[in-house]
Amino acid sequence: MSKELEEILTKIQELRKKLQDVAMDKDLTDTEVIAVSRMLDVVLNEYERLVREKGKK
Repeated sequence: MSKELEEILTKIQELRKKLQDVAMDKDLTDTEVIAVSRMLDVVLNEYERLVREKGKK
């Protein structure tokens, strides 16, 4: 696995944990919960893009 993919997977794990922690203390519609969720979405999309690109090579 490439270093770039490893870094993204680590970031995904970190953001998932942060999202869980924030969501435990706040409403799911709270702006902080939504912000972390959006950050996670961006990183997940980047991971998916990289996986697709590597699959084409």
